[in-house]
Amino acid sequence: MELTKVVDELLSKEQIRMAFLTFCRGLDQRDSAMAASVFLPDAVDHHPPLGSWPASEMEERLIAAFDSMFLDSQYFAGFPQVEVRGETAKSETYVWCAKRTYDEDDHGYRFQRLSGMVYFDDWRRSAGTWLISRRQFVPVWEVFHSIGAEPDGIARNYRAVSRDGTEEADDSLNYRAVAASFWTRDE
Repeated sequence: MELTKVVDELLSKEQIRMAFLTFCRGLDQRDSAMAASVFLPDAVDHHPPLGSWPASEMEERLIAAFDSMFLDSQYFAGFPQVEVRGETAKSETYVWCAKRTYDEDDHGYRFQRLSGMVYFDDWRRSAGTWLISRRQFVPVWEVFHSIGAEPDGIARNYRAVSRDGTEEADDSLNYRAVAASFWTRDE
């Protein structure tokens, strides 16, 4: 294989990986525009058990999920298996996700959902950018539990604290604020 083809393939794989991670980061930050930005306008997302929809509905669907299904999430994506075929590619990515739901147990504690899933994505390079043209989501497993099952010592040690050790919470320790500042700060 020619060196330029090897470099293009490696660069393509990295761009696809980063686009997938952008999707996950958009979900974790509840930024529907960021998550939807990795789809071509004519893409379709097949997402059982919720259904299938075109990319034009992606932001609206994500906002509805944020508002009705979970308060926050943390996606952990494994290394995707990517096969580049010129201007198209296919990827298979295994993901674990933790979500805090709106639902509560009998004691008023919110349920946590830990799930494993696989994303099978078709990609197309458009104006030099790799975007998803078709997604097949496959839910594999899920476990629900309530945070009320935590021992008192755990709950006592994981709380908002200030930098100087007093009990007053410091919002600069809020992970969303820290993450947002990291990506938007001037260098």
